[in-house]
Amino acid sequence: MTTYTKANNRTSQVVTTTGDDSNGGLWAGQQSGNGVNRAMSDDAYIVIDGSTVQCEAVSRKVVEFTSGYTVSQDDCGNGGWFNIASGAKAGNYAFGPITSVDTGNNRWTISNLNGPWNGITAGEALTGAMGGALATLGEATARQYTYSTIYVKAGTYTLANNVHNSPGGPPEVQSWSVMMAFKDTLGDHFAYPTDRVILQRGTTTDNGYMVKHGGTRGTLLAGFDIDCDDEWIGGTNVRCSINCIARNADGHGFVCYDSFKCAAYNCTNSGGTAYGFKNSSGICAECYAEDCDNGFNLASGFRNVAHGCSGYGIYIQNYHGAAFNIADECGTGLYGSDRGASAFNMATNCTTGASGQMWATIAYNNTTNVSGSPPVGNFAANPVLQLTADPYEDRTGTPPDYRLNDTEGGGAELENYAPKWAAGTIAGPQEQFAAILKSSGGGSTTVVTPGPVQVGM
Repeated sequence: MTTYTKANNRTSQVVTTTGDDSNGGLWAGQQSGNGVNRAMSDDAYIVIDGSTVQCEAVSRKVVEFTSGYTVSQDDCGNGGWFNIASGAKAGNYAFGPITSVDTGNNRWTISNLNGPWNGITAGEALTGAMGGALATLGEATARQYTYSTIYVKAGTYTLANNVHNSPGGPPEVQSWSVMMAFKDTLGDHFAYPTDRVILQRGTTTDNGYMVKHGGTRGTLLAGFDIDCDDEWIGGTNVRCSINCIARNADGHGFVCYDSFKCAAYNCTNSGGTAYGFKNSSGICAECYAEDCDNGFNLASGFRNVAHGCSGYGIYIQNYHGAAFNIADECGTGLYGSDRGASAFNMATNCTTGASGQMWATIAYNNTTNVSGSPPVGNFAANPVLQLTADPYEDRTGTPPDYRLNDTEGGGAELENYAPKWAAGTIAGPQEQFAAILKSSGGGSTTVVTPGPVQVGM
């Protein structure tokens, strides 16, 4: 019977569009020190095939090469998959990093083999591979353990099946772990924020979220552009998303605790109940929702924009609050649930500007600025700043520019009324949407959509 053990924690895996799922794909240099990272190449550094390269077990965590390869200190920190090819333990696969080498005896010590290899007999033959990147996200998360990171090179990845944690399938990020895009070197994503991982559904059918949260603890996704293609019901439900895009979900784009600098486009369903962002707790900040059924369903929100959402633009849950958000061309721009505390939010060009528990609301060109007679607790009208001119630099541009203009009765009046609107709590011009609407696949495939949306000064 085949058994399978994941890579141990605090390791990294690498995925590229030109990798191979039979490669090692593992790097743990921070644990094992002084090695050379061989997980970035297209091909495995060494393939243990039992013929050209032969290797056998010495103990449950030590292997010895008998022909075809000479170990070196550079091997440390690299890792891959190892399979017992003979004897009673045949078919026991494990993934782990090389923690030390014995050049005198031509041996590796490999972490994480202990469990599946307990009781192994010395001399049993092994197969496997070390080095080289993986090719699919599902294979990477299938090998992932907690407290670990998967680095995915920017490019276009198309699902081959809809089974999470399978080769060619969608990823399920494990507890306390990260999946992050990179351009050239591991960890460089925030220096190249438009170089994202573009995830496409191919011909797969819906199976929940295209990037799924696994386990019960924190997961983080950074630098992904997920296209559900009107088939999958959700983009992602990881605990935290940063600089990600979700498109064309047949439901919600993001169902996260926290979202930062993310965008959702065309997230709709037949019932009109889909949201670009549906955060059950935590905060959504500096995000953008466009042409969704509803823009944001928030516990807390700061400096978000909902544009062209037919239902709610910004919906604030019970006992929560939001500030400095914009709803433009929405059905009901701003709605505050019972016992909330939201202030300095703006509704423009909406059917209904504000309803419910909203304080110090700013309004322009809504069919009805405040609903209710009077609204709940009279909060929505306490007070409403009624602008007489468009406050934005260019809301109809491609991309729309929601920075304040200096027009009297528009942006200039709002800046006098709420001087923190432009600067917020962060010094300097707030051009927080400068990278979120364009994804470059790192050279192999490029998808370009409208560029920066700007809010503030």
